[in-house]
Amino acid sequence: MDIGKLHVVIVHFPIALALSALLTDIIWIITRKESFRIAGMYCLVLAAIAVIPTAFTGDELLDSIQAGLSGDYLSMAHTHRALAVTSLTLIILAAIVRIYRQNNLQKGWLGIYYVLIVLVGAFISATGHYGGMLSFGKDYLSGLF
Repeated sequence: MDIGKLHVVIVHFPIALALSALLTDIIWIITRKESFRIAGMYCLVLAAIAVIPTAFTGDELLDSIQAGLSGDYLSMAHTHRALAVTSLTLIILAAIVRIYRQNNLQKGWLGIYYVLIVLVGAFISATGHYGGMLSFGKDYLSGLF
C-alpha cells in the first residue's frame, strides 16, 4: 500500500483546524468570550496532532513521485516540502506555548503566541498554494482572474 496517497485525503483536516484556531483566537481577543479561547485551544492542539500523519504521508508521497518530476514541478515540490516543515514546526510551537501557559496568555506570551499563530496562517496558505500547483498545475488559479 502506498501510504503517501492518503496525504491528499487527510491534509485538509489540520489546515482547517489551524486556521480555525487563528480565527477563534482573533474573535476571542475582540470579544473576550471564554468559549472562543477554549475553542481556539482545542483547534490548535488537534491541529498539532493531525499535522504529524499529514507530514508523514506528504513526505511519502513526494518520495514516490519525485522521480517523475522535473523543472518547475520539482522546484515547487521542494518548496512545498520546506513550507510544510515550517508550518508543522510553527503549529507545534504555538500549541506548546498554549499548553505551557495553560491558556493564561498575558503580556509577552500573548504577543509571542499571536506572532506564531499568524505565521501559521501565512505558512499554511503558502504551503497549500504550492500543493495546489502540484496537484492541479502551476496555472490552476489563473482562471479565477
